[in-house]
Amino acid sequence: HCQYDDSGVLIILKGSALDITRLHKAEQLIAHQEKFDLLTNLPNRRYFNKLLQEFIEQEEHPGLSAVVVLDIDQFKKTNDTLGQHNGDILLKNVALRLKNVTRKEDIVARQGSDEFAILIKFAKDKNELIQSTQRVFNDLARAFMIESKELFFSFSMGVCEINEFSKTSNQLVAHANVARTSAKSAGGNQLQFYQQSMNAESQKYLMLENDLRSALKRKQIEVYYQPQVDAKSHKLTGFEALARWNHPAEGLVSPVVFIPMAEVTGLIVEIGQFVLETAVAEVESWDKLGFKNLHIGINLSPRQFVDKSLVERIQKVLNNTSLDNKYIDLEITESLMVGNAEHHVIVLNKLKDLGISLLVDDFGTGYSSLSYLQKFPIDTLKVDQSFVRNLDTKEGKGIVNAILAMVEALNLGVIVEGVENESDINFFKNKNAQSFQGFYFGKPLPAKETRQILANFMARDK
Repeated sequence: HCQYDDSGVLIILKGSALDITRLHKAEQLIAHQEKFDLLTNLPNRRYFNKLLQEFIEQEEHPGLSAVVVLDIDQFKKTNDTLGQHNGDILLKNVALRLKNVTRKEDIVARQGSDEFAILIKFAKDKNELIQSTQRVFNDLARAFMIESKELFFSFSMGVCEINEFSKTSNQLVAHANVARTSAKSAGGNQLQFYQQSMNAESQKYLMLENDLRSALKRKQIEVYYQPQVDAKSHKLTGFEALARWNHPAEGLVSPVVFIPMAEVTGLIVEIGQFVLETAVAEVESWDKLGFKNLHIGINLSPRQFVDKSLVERIQKVLNNTSLDNKYIDLEITESLMVGNAEHHVIVLNKLKDLGISLLVDDFGTGYSSLSYLQKFPIDTLKVDQSFVRNLDTKEGKGIVNAILAMVEALNLGVIVEGVENESDINFFKNKNAQSFQGFYFGKPLPAKETRQILANFMARDK
């Protein structure tokens, strides 16, 4: 409101003012969130696709350019084990590492969950492009610091070059994803360049994943049993129960393929429970036939530890069997020893109170440290077969001897996996190993054939 004197001079001005600084900042924040990921501050999926399409539409493209899509192998399992907070720390560290290992002109984005994308621009030639992608892959292979601990993770990467077959943003990302799926179905921890032939492989992988969802109901999941023997006498001491998928069209699907699928989809909880119930019932039937005092090792997935009814489920199985609980060995992975460790210790102590034995499977390949082993109520360690395969090297022997010394100091039992020849047996002859497991003594077999193995061992040991 303005007020003037008789001569027309402004003498009073009334009004109100509104500070829109906060509103302006809010608008800026909203605009930023539309384009960038909140956790990592990298471009999000939509903005990356926009930037990629704009780049493709540029008139000049000297050299080679490509899209890389990558993710963390079995991230769901990692997140369940470490906890969401530490999972987020890992994702932020991955984002930072990707930014540091790529050039300024390249674009790094987060596509969602544990999936990242990179636009690599203007490589001189194919060799330079390969070097750039390999540099990213190698950098991710270094240890990550989580809770002041050095942890290692594997990644699957797919790469698609911009060319006449892949020339839109949707095609490039889709083809890079096909290559990534191919890398993952081959076991993960690798990078692959897209080839047109991969489309069929990717489709097959997705079909298998879909078929796995109904495999239990269709009775396609079977339990196989691999013998374990006393390290000194070679007398049969028990078996490890292993899930196998007998697909009606594909035959036996490798556990390297379907177990990660089951982990990602959560089906591993149902499969794990099925293996537990089936294996305990089978060993009980052997016990009644006169094959007494046999241990049965059953794997517990980290995903099963997220299930609050885990102890109750296992208790129910134990209540329904005449087997002595001390012959049931539950095998856990080293990854359980970090992230939510306090919770896992509580659960393991409850399981221990049931009278069962607890084993760490594939020991030496993950996160173990002396402090963890002392904290967890573990009875036995299983030395991973990868170390046994390297016994012909000085380094391999040194690692195994170090593991055995640590185990002896902690007064734990030892099962050696992957024993395949006399040389392996001779190496452990005068060492503190209690049991052997490996193809030398028998490969995993279904229950019917395992009964014949039992009869053979029984006849030999008389």
